[in-house]
Amino acid sequence: MTTTESDEAVLVYGATGVQGEGILEQLLDDGHTVRAQTTSPERTDTLEQRGAKPVVATLDDHDALRAANESVSKVVLTTPSGYPSETVRRLGKNAIDAAERAAVDLFVLNTSAPIPDDEPDVTYYEDRRFLERYLERSSLPFVSLRPTIYLENLVEPLAAEQIVNDGVVAFPAPSEMLAAWICVEDLGAFVAETLTHPEWSGRRIPIGGPEILTGTDIAEQFSVAMGRSIEYRQIPLDEFEAQLSETMGPDVGKMIPEMYRRVERHPGSGLYERDAAELRQLFPDIDLTSLKTWIERRDWQRFADSA
Repeated sequence: MTTTESDEAVLVYGATGVQGEGILEQLLDDGHTVRAQTTSPERTDTLEQRGAKPVVATLDDHDALRAANESVSKVVLTTPSGYPSETVRRLGKNAIDAAERAAVDLFVLNTSAPIPDDEPDVTYYEDRRFLERYLERSSLPFVSLRPTIYLENLVEPLAAEQIVNDGVVAFPAPSEMLAAWICVEDLGAFVAETLTHPEWSGRRIPIGGPEILTGTDIAEQFSVAMGRSIEYRQIPLDEFEAQLSETMGPDVGKMIPEMYRRVERHPGSGLYERDAAELRQLFPDIDLTSLKTWIERRDWQRFADSA
């Protein structure tokens, strides 16, 4: 993407999270002035070294959000996750309200997940639909980006350790599920390009990677990259829910497994698939990252050693 200088500040929420970091890096590379919201005071030095202006604030701190939005032209919100539904909705609303009061020029929502056309009783999806509709009722110009599944799930320490040491890609999705997995670098590129298109206001844009892959396809590409046999194993959803509930509480612990139970009930729904040709037509300057390239760019032993 062509680097451009911009005096217009962009506020990026969750800038020290996995998705937020991908967005932050692309915007800084493109020459934007970036206000980087974080709840971690210990990360401010790192943000400053990268060239961002750190803002330490929670999304429940209305005074801090008001100050963060002052003189900001555009806002990027990655939907809060890891919280109960009512908290996700409240925090998202707070960010939207602060941007509306500041009358920013464009608000970009990263839903962090696809949203089905129907309205299933799946909390994770419905929280994101709620925020889209809340934006719709606001006075804000907005674009909602709806990604598929992040490849970065596979570099979580335990997941990487299983790939390196056990020869297993373990994930809760059924092996046969078709998905256009996306990486956070591409997310950043999609967000940066969207910020240059205020005329897209009101659009909901599904985004994803360049390949439609099954779990077996993913394992085969790891096998080639690592020069040995790697298998795909679906984590049993009851086991997955128990693991999440232990670390995040029962309300949050059931939300993500609930998505994959829906996938099992509706195989072939296409929810996680994307048309790469359509994406390239809408985003012609983005070179979508293949799984092979993404694997080769990472130090898998270092990820495994951090488990």
